[in-house]
Amino acid sequence: MTTLPIEIITEILSRLPVESLLEFKCVSKSWYTLIKSPNFIKLHLNQTLISNSNRNLLLSYSSDHSSDINFHHNHLVYSDIDLNHNHLLFSELDHPLKHREINFVGSCNGIVCISDKSKNDIFLFNPVTKSRRKLPPNHTHNPGNDKTLVFGFGFDSENDDYKVLRLIQDSHYSEVHHSKAEVYSLRENSWRCVEGIPYFLLFVYRHGVFVNEAMHYIVVTKELQMQCKFIASFDFKTENYSIMDCPDYDDKLGGSLDLGELGGCLCLLVMYRTLVPASPLEDPYDRIDFRMNRADLWVMKEYGKKESWVRLFSIPQTASVGMYLQIRTIVYSKDRRRILLEYNSLGLGWYDLETQSFSQFKGLPQAPISSGFFVSSLVSLEINKQKSDCGTRLSMPRKNTKNKQLDDFLSTGFKLKL
Repeated sequence: MTTLPIEIITEILSRLPVESLLEFKCVSKSWYTLIKSPNFIKLHLNQTLISNSNRNLLLSYSSDHSSDINFHHNHLVYSDIDLNHNHLLFSELDHPLKHREINFVGSCNGIVCISDKSKNDIFLFNPVTKSRRKLPPNHTHNPGNDKTLVFGFGFDSENDDYKVLRLIQDSHYSEVHHSKAEVYSLRENSWRCVEGIPYFLLFVYRHGVFVNEAMHYIVVTKELQMQCKFIASFDFKTENYSIMDCPDYDDKLGGSLDLGELGGCLCLLVMYRTLVPASPLEDPYDRIDFRMNRADLWVMKEYGKKESWVRLFSIPQTASVGMYLQIRTIVYSKDRRRILLEYNSLGLGWYDLETQSFSQFKGLPQAPISSGFFVSSLVSLEINKQKSDCGTRLSMPRKNTKNKQLDDFLSTGFKLKL
């Protein structure tokens, strides 16, 4: 039987799903070495990102398993969103926060960052390979009731390092407000204090949005107080803050803002609400009721350029989405003709950009507590003493001549940079 050249084997394997590759490690020692090698992991990830494949929806929900009201089992389930758009098949994950409510921080290159509700225990977690790492305790103690705590998770390609940003600021705006910041490095497996954010974060119930290797938050500045909102960014490479303009939406209508990412671009969802007056028989101070009029989605086509903001769509309250109070964007469909939306923190479905219609998902396990998105990858969170290749280099079987040839090919042919 003729043996295929290692180049062809590598090319074929790099296009397969992660689940298949995990099984193929048992085929031979050379395949084990290939699939576990850092350069192949990067090659496979690049193929995934270029082909826009291996995309998964991640949901968390809670269930009781005993009469003890303090005992809850928190489930994490995931499903390939491209197999069947409206009838997803979910698989349960073995995750490190089984008996605690899960707080999603973000995902990047197949790694998901989650924490418990108190944000004391933080994990980096690969849902498919089961690789995980609990972050060490940080330098700054958890804030009190007068402080807010916000995170951000992303990748620094220059240093080949996954990082977590931790921001602490005052809960209420004042002309003199205090903030602190720390950055966790997977490569160093430690926290380090950095300059605190010089702006006041709004909407702190949402963590940072990772785009262009920087974390992004909606903020106001000291000079303009609460009158005008901006987007602040923290660059993971330079560890400096900068600021950019929001689109020219109609702020006079009282829009609520939600920052996100779509197709590698920053996006801003503006939700316009109006106050519903109380009936003549009601005391107006007993009820404050807001109703959503419409939601506009803006996308920044060229990073950092205000003139590149484009309003992609507008959903009126009377659209097929039905009555909604809050909408959040998750991801484009593979052909970019639809956008996966979460509405009212309970429902999920596709919004068709051409027909302006909404198709709700069927068969969800139950009403999710939260939702997220990740791509399947082989990226590992193991860290060896040399701290090389962001912890992807593991102990290998003894090399023979064929394995040596394989390593030489990978090291010279696939020096890829994400």
